[in-house]
Amino acid sequence: IVYAFDETFFSEAYSMVNQTLCLSDGCYTFTIYDSAGDGLSDASCDFEGYFTILGEDGVLIEGGGNFGALFTQEFCVGSGVSCSNLTLSASQAACYDNGEGMLMPSVELTIDYDGECEVSTIYIAENGEFTAFEQEPGVTAESVVTFFNFQPNTTYQFFYVLSDGSVSSLVTYTTGDCDNEITICDCEGTSHSIGVMAWLGDGFADVGEYDWVGQPVNFNCATWGYDCGDIAGAPSLDIYGVCSGNLPPNNGCIEEVLGCTDPTALNYNPDATINNGSCVYSTQFGCTDPEACNYSATAQFDNGGCEYITCAGCTDPTATNYNPSATIDNGTCFYEVIFGCTDPTAINYNPVATEDDGSCIEDCDLPTVEFEEHCVEGEDETYMVTVVVSSIGNAGPYIVTNTFDQTQYSIGFNGTIELGPFPNNEDVIVTMVSVLSNQCFVVSPILSYECPEINPGVFDSEEQYFALYPNPTNGIVTLKNGSASNRMNVRVLSQTGQVVFTELVILSEGASRMLDLSGLAAGTYHVEVLTSDTLEHHQLIIQK
Repeated sequence: IVYAFDETFFSEAYSMVNQTLCLSDGCYTFTIYDSAGDGLSDASCDFEGYFTILGEDGVLIEGGGNFGALFTQEFCVGSGVSCSNLTLSASQAACYDNGEGMLMPSVELTIDYDGECEVSTIYIAENGEFTAFEQEPGVTAESVVTFFNFQPNTTYQFFYVLSDGSVSSLVTYTTGDCDNEITICDCEGTSHSIGVMAWLGDGFADVGEYDWVGQPVNFNCATWGYDCGDIAGAPSLDIYGVCSGNLPPNNGCIEEVLGCTDPTALNYNPDATINNGSCVYSTQFGCTDPEACNYSATAQFDNGGCEYITCAGCTDPTATNYNPSATIDNGTCFYEVIFGCTDPTAINYNPVATEDDGSCIEDCDLPTVEFEEHCVEGEDETYMVTVVVSSIGNAGPYIVTNTFDQTQYSIGFNGTIELGPFPNNEDVIVTMVSVLSNQCFVVSPILSYECPEINPGVFDSEEQYFALYPNPTNGIVTLKNGSASNRMNVRVLSQTGQVVFTELVILSEGASRMLDLSGLAAGTYHVEVLTSDTLEHHQLIIQK
C-alpha cells in the first residue's frame, strides 16, 4: 500500500481524507511519502498532521505528520494478528555520561500488550524522522527498555512493532535536562542517580537482586520505608515519608553529605561533600502559604518560616502607616511622617516609611544560633530543645517556630528560648526567620532525643552511695563509688535543665575517679549519677 501526496490528493490545507480498503488476511507494508519532504506538516501549520490505519480490532498503524519525505511500516490483518491492546509509555531514566563529561537524558519505554508475541522493532523519531532499533529476542509484554543519550529538552516520538506485525500507538515525550541530577544512596550505601526511585515499591529493587546502571539496588530497610510495603511481611515503617515522595536526610547517604557546594549560592552548605544540584542563586525560598502574613508568591520552596502575627495593622489607604497586606485594622492608623528604610532594594525596606533614616540593610548578617536537645527532671516521655541565640545579626527581630506544633515566638535580642515538650524520638526542625526579610533565616538540623525511663520504685532511695568532693570546687572534683555497681553514667545539668556534661565511668566499689569540670562557668549545678539500680542527685557549686 503506497500513498503519494500531491495537490489533487488534498484539496486545501487542514483537510481530512478517509479511504476504505478491503484487505485479505495477511501481512502488508504501508509506505507514505511526500516529495516536498515535510510530510503532512510544515512550519506554517497550527498543528501537526497525522495518519492512521484502522482495522476491525483497532489501530493498526498510527503516526504524526512530521515523517519527512518517507515513512514505511509492516502490519498484519485477520488471522495473522495474535496480540492486542498494545500500550506504550515513556519516562525519563537516569542521566548518563556521553563520554565527554556531559550528562545526557535517557528514556525508559514501558511496553505491555495481550498475547505471546515478542517486540521486533522500536521506532524513535526526533523532528519526525524515525529510526528503527531491532530488538533482541526476549523483549515481551511488561518489558522496560532504556535508550540512552537523548538531547535535553527535546520532543521525541516512539512506537513499537510486534513479531506478528501489530503496531502500538504513537507516544510523544519531551525530555528534561540533567542540570539537577541528584545522587541517593540505598540501604547498602550504594550511590545511584535519583532515577532509581522509580523502582521504589514496584517489586524490582527489594533485596539487591536487580541492577540499576550496573549496580545492585536494595531498598529493603527502614530508611526507604521497606520498599513502601512491596515486600510481604516487611515492617510498616516509613520514618522519613519516602513512600509519600520525600527523601531521607542526606538522601540516604551516611558517609557523604549532600547539598549545595557552591559558595556563591544562597543555600551554600559548607559541610556538603557532594553537590546534589540543589544550589539556588535567586530568592526562591520563602513562605508558600497564601494565608500567611509573609507569603511570597515567587517562593518555590517553603522555608518553614510562615508567620501569622503581623497581619493586623492599618488598613486605611490614606493613612501614613497604611499596610496593604494587613487584613485586620488594629486601630493604629496615623497620619504623620514615618522614618525608616525607603530603599526598595534593601532587605529591610519599609514600604510605609515616608522619610529615610539611614537604617537600610543591604546584605543579611545571619544570627549565631545553637540548638540542643535535653530532658527535664521528672519527665521520661518528652524532651525539650534549647535555642541559644548568641548573635542576633542585622535583621532582627526573628520569628522562631518548629515543625511539630508550629508554636511561634518573637525574639529580637541575644538569649535563650526553651521549645517543647516534644514526644521522645519525634523529629523536629526549628526555624528562625527575619520579620524584616524572609531572605534571612536559619534552619536547624533534624532534632530528636529519647529521655531515659524513670522508675520511682527503683531510684527513690535516701541512701547515698556516691560522694563528690571538694564541694564547692574550682572545677576539678573527685567521684567516689560506695556502691556495688561498677558502671555509672554521670550527667551535669545547669539550673535551666540543660545537660552540660556527661560521661560513662567504670569504677570499682570503694575506688575514686577525678572529673574535670573546669570548662563550666561558675555557678550551681545539678549532678546525676545513674547505675542499673540507683539514681542519685547531688548539688555541686563551682567557684572561680
